[in-house]
Amino acid sequence: MKTMFKTLVVIIGAAAIAALLIPLTYSGGVGYAQVSPDPPGQKPIVGFWYVKFIAEGNTAASTRLPSDQVPPDGAVIDWGFQQWHSDGTEVHNSGVRSASSGDFCLGTWEIAGPRQYKLNHFATSWTPDGSSFVGIGNIHETVTVSQDHNSLTGTFTIDQYDKTGVLLVHLAGNIQAKRITQNSTITDLR
Repeated sequence: MKTMFKTLVVIIGAAAIAALLIPLTYSGGVGYAQVSPDPPGQKPIVGFWYVKFIAEGNTAASTRLPSDQVPPDGAVIDWGFQQWHSDGTEVHNSGVRSASSGDFCLGTWEIAGPRQYKLNHFATSWTPDGSSFVGIGNIHETVTVSQDHNSLTGTFTIDQYDKTGVLLVHLAGNIQAKRITQNSTITDLR
């Protein structure tokens, strides 16, 4: 009886440990093991961010721009504020576009790995004075949140299309962002 009890305790203990280490996800009544890339219930990307888009690796051929209009490596081509929401949506407020030319745009994100996320983001684009619709802009980001969850880095591409869906400009570069908290001040944004 003691041997049977010890065996039962070992089996139950092993099952309990396995249940804690490997979360089970059920789909259609069939269970399968899935390793969660983020701690259960926590998505480090969720929150308010001050973000910079920094040009890198752009050429006249890759951007479709005249060579004198290609942003040089290191140039900040956009900055602003982003909010990543727990429901997989995102909002971006551009700091370089005026409100009349469409300074807000929306996206959807998914987990790409541990603290890694991919964003697909669309915006309406207008002439700088806001008088004429240019077309749709599409931004893709792949970012990784730091271990302390207070900054992120990654890459982006921006594709600007005309009204008929023809690609006008393709830009690429790196992203740097700092988390904004209840205690953040203007000096934290530098």
